[in-house]
Amino acid sequence: MVKTISNKELREGPGLSYSTLKAFNEDPMVLINGKPKISNKGISIGGALDTYIFDGLEVLKEKYAVLSQKRPTAMLGDLAEALIKSDKYNVSKGGSIKINTLDGVDKANEMNLWKSLAKKTRDEEISRKFTQGFWTYVIEQSNIGDKEVLSTEDYMKIIELKQVLCNHETLGKFFSKTANKERYEVLFQPAFQFEIDGVLMKGGLDMVVIDHEEKRIMPFDLKSTSEPGRNFPASVFKYRYDLQGHAYMNCMIQWRDQNYDGYSMDLFKFVVISRTEESPKVWVYAIKATDWLERVNKNRTVKLEGLKEILKKYKWTLESKEFYYSKEHSERGYVTL
Repeated sequence: MVKTISNKELREGPGLSYSTLKAFNEDPMVLINGKPKISNKGISIGGALDTYIFDGLEVLKEKYAVLSQKRPTAMLGDLAEALIKSDKYNVSKGGSIKINTLDGVDKANEMNLWKSLAKKTRDEEISRKFTQGFWTYVIEQSNIGDKEVLSTEDYMKIIELKQVLCNHETLGKFFSKTANKERYEVLFQPAFQFEIDGVLMKGGLDMVVIDHEEKRIMPFDLKSTSEPGRNFPASVFKYRYDLQGHAYMNCMIQWRDQNYDGYSMDLFKFVVISRTEESPKVWVYAIKATDWLERVNKNRTVKLEGLKEILKKYKWTLESKEFYYSKEHSERGYVTL
């Protein structure tokens, strides 16, 4: 039984996610210690791109702060951080963001910065260091609040990437939300709870297109990458996106059977666009996870395990409470290399 869930339920509700499944496959102790929190530029830009495409520009501005200035270097950077954290400049604490050179000089003296400057001209020389860029940085940082941060460069790249996606020959009408509504039903970022082999799972797709004219369902996941789009097959191996594709395809087939009798199901597709290429192109990769795994394992001595095998290990680990040793080691007393 597939159940549609909210984004909050996707984040906090019961069910095994692809990311937890992947982490478990690498280290079962994740079920005790939890997943390590990963935060990097790629994740931030990818999230911002999703927000812009699926929720619009206004929501993007609500969630993200766009900064035009980078952190000043050395002592000037330390001074800027101190001003930002002070009650006077921290807007979240009710402070003001009016530019005041005297504040900067006073804070620099309080922090004992630039000690080598002559006492007679010290204040004047410190004040000359406060460029417009310095104060812009202080003001922008003071206004961030709970928002995530994007540089102006990253913001412009996100605008460009959406435009490229919206201009795509076959998928553009869906990303731009201009597809014929009588023919196409488009679900943006739907989230589901579903079962595979007795394991409750959950996941969110980026886009599901239902073509009522051809009675056809097309599931998609959008990936913005730091690599050229042509290199995505290596990322499938590295990040085990086959597990994601297999789980989500299973979910979609169950969902189709519940809601769209007589409709065909396309292969699960990754829509890939590079955020580092000067002229990004859209690459579309279809995956049948079992076939992919068979090809990958063909010449490997140590075979990769597929979704079904990993779910078996997951169930065994929960039932046995054996989080340290693998199933093979616990049952045999050793692991075959």
